[in-house]
Amino acid sequence: MTPVLALHDVTVTYTTRDRSITALDHCTLDIHNERVALLGPNGAGKSTLMAVIAGALQPDSGTVTRNHDPKAVAMVFQTNALDELLTIRENLKLAAAIHQLDPSAVPPRIESITQHLGIHDRLNDRIKTLSGGLKRRADLARAMLIEPDLLLLDEPTTGLDIDARRTLWNALINAHDERPFAMLYATHLTDEAEHAHRVVLIANGKVAAQGSPKDLKANLGSSVLRLKAHDPTDLEHAAQWATSRNLDSITFDDQVLAINASADDVSAFNLDNTAITLAPPSLDDVYLWTTHAALAKEPVT
Repeated sequence: MTPVLALHDVTVTYTTRDRSITALDHCTLDIHNERVALLGPNGAGKSTLMAVIAGALQPDSGTVTRNHDPKAVAMVFQTNALDELLTIRENLKLAAAIHQLDPSAVPPRIESITQHLGIHDRLNDRIKTLSGGLKRRADLARAMLIEPDLLLLDEPTTGLDIDARRTLWNALINAHDERPFAMLYATHLTDEAEHAHRVVLIANGKVAAQGSPKDLKANLGSSVLRLKAHDPTDLEHAAQWATSRNLDSITFDDQVLAINASADDVSAFNLDNTAITLAPPSLDDVYLWTTHAALAKEPVT
């Protein structure tokens, strides 16, 4: 199947007065009609990759192949792209005019999209009077108005409370299920990455791992051990214990994370001042394991 967008060996380097910084390092990625989460720590290269995909930044090397209508790309930023003094309806009409949509098709499309997003009853409200969650849904309506082939969302739920985040994601998922298109969203929240068909973990400007949330978690085994110790000496002993059990592990903050663990490991645990838990792997574990391996320049499991 031909991808909507394909990046091959893309490299982007920023040059400062005294050094060069590689923001993307030979990055290769295909995007199909699916929900793709771009997950990674600050400075990993997510924003640079989004800029390249949006066409706002030309890479130093590599290729970007676009198999979509260049006019059918929409973006939702961390801050909304709406005129605060206009109503939702006026903003959507303005967006339609900018994209040169058929005037006769605009009113029914506005009706349909705003009904779908649960903001139809607020069409005549000025943007400045709306809550953060309603503003974000109005901005999403602006993006969906053109029926995009590719929708890019950069930290779309920044500043929203739990209820507003849930409402926005329900709207996004319903819209995508109704008309599949390529949707790529950058986030640092693993619970949001769970909504994706495919998660792409970015670290040091590279694609460190990718796959469905289920498959990525399965890579860590059926269970992981978490050893927590506040004292540095106890933490070191916990790491040594994991090694003695032939467990692959990483140490971060006040914890040791060991993968492919079992109940036998728990039974053998004999350290004081250290808490131990055994649980199925989470996407948080995948995130920590993958980014740690990338930072340590070790192979990712």
